[in-house]
Amino acid sequence: MRKHTQVWTVLLLFATFAATAQIRLDQAQVPAVKAFQKAETFMLEKTYEKAIRWYQRSLDLQPGLSAAHRGLGAAYQLLGDYEQAAFHYEYLLAKDPYFSRILYYELAQTHYRSANFNKALGYFTVFQNLQQNDFIEFGANGEVELEVEAKYIAQLPFDVRACRVMLDSTRLASTARVYNLGAQINTAGDEYFPFLSNNQQLLFYTHRDDARSNENLFISAARVDGWSKGEPFRNFNTPADEGRFTMVRNGRKMFFTACNRRDVLGYCDIWEADVDGMIIGSIRPVIGDINTEDWESQVSVSCDGRTLYFASNRPGGQGGTDLWYSTINTDGTWNTPVNLGPEVNTPGNEESPFLTNDGKSLYFSSDGHLGYGEHDIFTSWLQPDGRWSKPINLGLPVNSGHSEFGFFLTADGKKGYLSSDRPGGYGALDLYAFEMEQPLYSEAVTFVEGIVRDSLIDIALPSRVQIEGRDPILTDPYGRFFLCVPAGDTLRITIDKDAYRPYQQEFVIPEWDNKTLYPLDITLNSIYARLGYATAPPRDDKRLKNDRPVNLERDSLPLPPEPAEPVLQPRTYSHTVFFNFDNDQIEVNQQSLIQQFLESLRDKQITRVEIIGFADDIGEDIYNLKLSEERARNIARFLKARDTKVDQVYIEGKGEIKNDRPKEANRRVEIKIFTLE
Repeated sequence: MRKHTQVWTVLLLFATFAATAQIRLDQAQVPAVKAFQKAETFMLEKTYEKAIRWYQRSLDLQPGLSAAHRGLGAAYQLLGDYEQAAFHYEYLLAKDPYFSRILYYELAQTHYRSANFNKALGYFTVFQNLQQNDFIEFGANGEVELEVEAKYIAQLPFDVRACRVMLDSTRLASTARVYNLGAQINTAGDEYFPFLSNNQQLLFYTHRDDARSNENLFISAARVDGWSKGEPFRNFNTPADEGRFTMVRNGRKMFFTACNRRDVLGYCDIWEADVDGMIIGSIRPVIGDINTEDWESQVSVSCDGRTLYFASNRPGGQGGTDLWYSTINTDGTWNTPVNLGPEVNTPGNEESPFLTNDGKSLYFSSDGHLGYGEHDIFTSWLQPDGRWSKPINLGLPVNSGHSEFGFFLTADGKKGYLSSDRPGGYGALDLYAFEMEQPLYSEAVTFVEGIVRDSLIDIALPSRVQIEGRDPILTDPYGRFFLCVPAGDTLRITIDKDAYRPYQQEFVIPEWDNKTLYPLDITLNSIYARLGYATAPPRDDKRLKNDRPVNLERDSLPLPPEPAEPVLQPRTYSHTVFFNFDNDQIEVNQQSLIQQFLESLRDKQITRVEIIGFADDIGEDIYNLKLSEERARNIARFLKARDTKVDQVYIEGKGEIKNDRPKEANRRVEIKIFTLE
């Protein structure tokens, strides 16, 4: 939220608003009109203190004048008095909720600036939900505000993420308990750069005996009573340094820092290797423009393995060590790295980046931004224009008066790990962890692994997979491909492979805990299956003509016609579940009705389930939104507990509804089940 952009937008808004405000005041008392017009003049001249006095004068002459409250809010907002701006905006919207749609966005901004992040998030959500309404509902202001509103809509995802990041920081300060991982992991030496497997059963980290010793990769396994004794990773470490270790989220490719060995261009480079369970093979430098004669280290990889973030002191940065990123080409080479810019990098040192699953939040360590100790952990988030935001310090207790770096989040986002030399440890640098009641904010992403097989003999089929809206994917030799997919998205997959029938299918990807990969089983049907062969007919020497090889199209017997397949038609079935006031639990009588609904669909081929929750308009908007979401989730749990196929399920909370129906009718969840029959 840049202030100069905000001021320009509010002035543009005021210019359009003032044109319609006069229409509303034509029938008002003449002294109030003149006072209001004078305030308008001072607003356009940017003398906001004088504008405030004349707006107040117009209110004294005509109490309750809506336009004056709108002007007062804008003037206070431009002066930076966000609490007063919020007061006038809230007064106006309480009096007339349909006075202006963009006023909800303006109110959210004022609460954000006042550090009322929950309220800000609530009003941003209301503004977003109101986009479903026709602008005509907002009276004379509706149409003239559309130009400004378009700018707000474009900015909205960034603003929502900013709110959630600030709420994360506040929640960490109030609820996180940072604790040492104990003597099984930490020693008198240094332990740093933690990385956990998706199921959180294996902990990888870097260890060295002292500052003069070489770095090695260590591993520990989770046990009921804690972690097992850390040990060197077998058949990987060398007499040289093996630095920060990270994996693509499918667990089949790793990246690490390699130093002082053959084929390293500089002091340290970024290398990669293939992983199969606990076996690491084909260790090599990454190919492309990443490694130079300078220092490249501390790599982090995006969820899908297509972007690398790392630290380097190469030329072209802001000073010290900077953060850079590089994207991969279709041939496996890496593009020339791009510096993250002066918002993130400083003349000091920025190191140990970590990217969230959705690729939109970056955590890193810095001694160049304002912090508590020598190095602190910060977070920055991706903005709509592709740049990274000004970083936020994670604050106490994650940071301390000492050094913190090597931040890592588990796949489900609920647990954090870091390295620190704070007092009370076993050595200079120890590994620490903290747990959260709610995960740090990240848009839900599901780790998807597709496997392409032959439908008859169940062998893997290396294939070219085309997914609508994405670049084509080549599977590995085992027919596997991996994706990080926003939960709720639909994958439309097409495969054209020689000797197989064309494949086309849609998959709705649910939210997943990511401790295992969400499976997509894709089976291709051989065109030879009708002859009784799994793939192609065997060579028959009696069918050779003049020693020519058999040409299946020329020499084979005509294939029998395919049996006609019934054409399946889509159908939709609906059911509504009602809830008690301020309650998300399913009543017994409602459970019985749901069960009857499910029984009627027992033999149907279910392709998709939609579960949409609602609430009445009593209470705060954000509370009602959460209540509607929890109602929808409880219905999904109910369906799953009764063996209903909900692998392809969409869940959403719509929040409150304002209409003329009884409020009891709005406390509901709508279930839609789509079938093919």
